[in-house]
Amino acid sequence: MLEYGMANYKDTILNFLDIETTGLNYRVDKIIEIYITKIINGKVIDTFYAKLNPGFRPDPFILKLTNINYAELKESPAFEEISESLYEFVKDGIVIAHNARFDYSFIKNELKNYGYDINLDYCCTVKLSRFLYPQYQKHKLDNIMERINYKDGDRHTASYDTEVIKAFFYIALKEHGETKFMEGFSNSIKQSAIPQSLVKFDKDNIPESPGIYYFYGEDNYPLYIGMSKNLRRRVHEHFYQDLTNSKDLKINQKLKRIEVTPTAGILGAYIRESIMIKKYQPLFNRQLRRSQNLIKLEQYLDDDGYVCIRINNDMNFNVYQLENLIGVYNNKPDMQSKLHDLVKLFGLCPKLLGLEKLGGACFSYQLDQCKGACVHKIQASEYNLLFEKAFRDIKITNWPSKFEITIKEENNGLTEELTFNKWCLVRSNQEDLLVEEVDRYRFDFDVYKILHRYLNANKNSRDVMDRYFDE
Repeated sequence: MLEYGMANYKDTILNFLDIETTGLNYRVDKIIEIYITKIINGKVIDTFYAKLNPGFRPDPFILKLTNINYAELKESPAFEEISESLYEFVKDGIVIAHNARFDYSFIKNELKNYGYDINLDYCCTVKLSRFLYPQYQKHKLDNIMERINYKDGDRHTASYDTEVIKAFFYIALKEHGETKFMEGFSNSIKQSAIPQSLVKFDKDNIPESPGIYYFYGEDNYPLYIGMSKNLRRRVHEHFYQDLTNSKDLKINQKLKRIEVTPTAGILGAYIRESIMIKKYQPLFNRQLRRSQNLIKLEQYLDDDGYVCIRINNDMNFNVYQLENLIGVYNNKPDMQSKLHDLVKLFGLCPKLLGLEKLGGACFSYQLDQCKGACVHKIQASEYNLLFEKAFRDIKITNWPSKFEITIKEENNGLTEELTFNKWCLVRSNQEDLLVEEVDRYRFDFDVYKILHRYLNANKNSRDVMDRYFDE
């Protein structure tokens, strides 16, 4: 494995390869042909070749393009049958391919499906060509073949295309010399998803249970905090999604250490994730770390009995007055967009919703969108029913009990009792989630959403919380 920034082709296994596939999406399409030439210091030391049965008939265009006969594919082995031998062949060294991300993502994903992890550096000869030959506009394999006068052959067959890639690689080295070529080679390398510091990290030591995980950087401070129903699987996914997820790639490049905290259930994991993200404000968490500057909307009756809305910038939620709280938003555009939608859907008045401040009828009334509450064309009682219907799924729900609600979770020998009141976390019997007296009854909108979603999903279950609900 190469150190970051230290790419070198000398004394290194170079796996020149090409694949043919049933399509462009590595998540759903399959490899139907693969060819690899293993080289060290310019000498071929081994080759790997296979045609593969994808389990379905490829598009006729693909068969014609690759000159592959479907009858032959049906008699070929499935990927599972060659997965172990392919893994042993390609697990060391650097992959070199044209549009290497495409080939590598297919191979990596297919091997992953059968329990084999590869985390290799790979060199893209498209990038190499662009770097070393900036005078040319096109860098497709056909364009490269023309530039290097490569002999005609069976284009779009794995073995032929691999030989073209290999020929271009060594011709470029000869034409530019070692110093310039090394610069281009290093520039064309996409390094492993797993940082050098974690190459020996054994993800199998992570339990397959609910919990939260911490990704730490060099300063021993969390880069990212997440939760999952299955910790091992979720942490494992971070090292694969870097193929398409730029955030995962950035995290993995800075990652130095991983810690996990198993929990007795999903609710405990969600609650901890929300609390810890607000506490540590990790660089790569964006949603849950927003704990300030939320927009709080409250309802009130005007002098004529119509329900109106006002913005309350005091973010100290009073848990005993939540009945007037009808919405919380991260920003003003989101809030205004939602209110405008409700105007169109229910005929509400934008003036009463705080969207307009002009006297007389609102603009929406003139467009026949508002039912006329602004000019008393609809009775207050009728308008207020429309308002209640419009905000039924948005407003903060009343606490469903006269008492505290304790939810007990058990998993893999862990037991936790989480106690809530007025949508606030009151206490936990686990030391890592002790709630200080000053924090009790401090309303947290994210905790509200987590608990509200959990109670709705479990309202028909016969667990320990049933006895707390009002009849």
